[in-house]
Amino acid sequence: MAEEWNTNLLALVYGIGRGDLEFLGINDAGQLTIQFESAEIPIVRVIEKAGLSGSFNLRIPYLVAARARRVEEAFRAAIGKVGLAAAVLLAYPVKVSAYRLFLRTFLHARSNYGLQVGSSNELKFVLSLDGLDNRLIVCDGVKTQSYLHLAERAVRKRYRVVITIGSVADLTAIVDYPWTTRPEIALRLKAYSTVPGHWSHATGRHSKFGLAADEVKQVAQTLTDGSLTDTATTVMMHPGSQVQETSALAQFGEQIARVYLELREQGLDSLQVIDIGGGIPVDYTGTGATTTPEAYAENLMRGVTEGLQEASTEELPRGFIVESGRYIMAPSSMVVVKIIDVRSVYPSTPPTTPNAERTVKSLVARLRSANSVEEIEGILSSVEGEDHGKTLESMVQREVMLGMLVVAARQRLAELGIDPPPSNTEFLKPRYLVTGEFSVFNSIIDHLIVDQYFPVIPVTRLRGRPRSTVRLVDMTCDSDGEISKFCLKNLDRVLLTEDFIPLTTRAPCIREGIPIPEIKSLQNSHVVIALTGAYQDTVISGQGMFARLPSVVLDVMDDGSWSVDVERSS
Repeated sequence: MAEEWNTNLLALVYGIGRGDLEFLGINDAGQLTIQFESAEIPIVRVIEKAGLSGSFNLRIPYLVAARARRVEEAFRAAIGKVGLAAAVLLAYPVKVSAYRLFLRTFLHARSNYGLQVGSSNELKFVLSLDGLDNRLIVCDGVKTQSYLHLAERAVRKRYRVVITIGSVADLTAIVDYPWTTRPEIALRLKAYSTVPGHWSHATGRHSKFGLAADEVKQVAQTLTDGSLTDTATTVMMHPGSQVQETSALAQFGEQIARVYLELREQGLDSLQVIDIGGGIPVDYTGTGATTTPEAYAENLMRGVTEGLQEASTEELPRGFIVESGRYIMAPSSMVVVKIIDVRSVYPSTPPTTPNAERTVKSLVARLRSANSVEEIEGILSSVEGEDHGKTLESMVQREVMLGMLVVAARQRLAELGIDPPPSNTEFLKPRYLVTGEFSVFNSIIDHLIVDQYFPVIPVTRLRGRPRSTVRLVDMTCDSDGEISKFCLKNLDRVLLTEDFIPLTTRAPCIREGIPIPEIKSLQNSHVVIALTGAYQDTVISGQGMFARLPSVVLDVMDDGSWSVDVERSS
């Protein structure tokens, strides 16, 4: 079956070149590459050129600008398709990543790109950036006096500041503040039209964000009766993050458009902008099944158009603010992990006694005649249950036998053509434990706190059938410090490693065990943990007191030339 293993199959197994891993490829030498319009760069070359002895964060600014433009163009096309004459304003949420180079790259991609902040500290950080006159800054979050003071300062510095009212307390703080130079105001509403996604639980009536329906009326009346009526320019409603179901987006879009019109009719006739938040999903699994920005924008704008059917020309919105963060930033960083140790769960030596050898042969024969998963598990359990744990030597013999039997069990399962049982089944667990020079807690903390899947891919030797699967563990003294999940992609047949571990299924699923091409050459090689650009820089843990990894910035020129710049402290 060796002839069926080519780079196309390996790309399918790892998700390379699909979905949001579309910027990755495999060259003829079996090396993982980053693909640009003008160049294809092997990651192993970047490692060599960087000259670092250990792991690092690889930063790719080009992808920030490219992804931002794709989002903008998707919404421009969708708005044009439904016949609206409205601008698209991108406001990148700083909470996703405050890495200065990426912020500069985003802002320089278009002269009208802005930022979204959620606290006075984030606003203070943004005001420390240079050359952002007239840029949009959306100020969300709880409105403290210091926050409002900074917002007024931003207005005086000629930023276009839109400050949100997400609660009655926000309204009181904003109305009572002694403005000398006033910002624009956005009314942030709860999204009662729930859109399914990873964070859909954060939307709806129980959301911590936004005004409830009765509070919206109160805020609108207060603004209409006061001196801030003409500053209320924007209605904001967010569908959540990682939105997957596009049909629900149309309902969401219709709801926010209807509320926008109703508030204008109630006297807030200076409203002219709708802020629809972010929500464009990232395909972390590489299955290629995630909603694209184009489909996302089209479905949302279709709903907005339905909601605006009764609007006059004067009432139509003049702009849409899009706060896409995860989609823009996720591919821009990856953790390049150096492997510093490789261990096998089972001994690699054959049985050392005639009795053990006879026992193994007998059990292998029984496994080869087994006809169900239950029968296979029963045979293996009989070995686990035997009294082999009284001495070190007896423990060794038991582990030697189990190491041989689990391979035979997998082989029989493959011969039977039975769908693999859960990966926590003993004989499907990864045989190898590899230690990487990194910390899960300060490189991919979302893996722990929100069970976020991150793809792990070897950098070299991507040519033949993977040898086996591994668990990637970090250097911390913590049992949570590992990443071993792997998404098995959909294929009409089950592909296997050399030691008979499933690599594909007839329905995509997440299992334990990262496929590795070779084991003998694994030490001192590298793997990448991809799509770490969103949130992993801003949400970290100091577990083990490990320092942040250095950053290596990869810049690519139009002529295909490229360079790296090493930043020792990120």
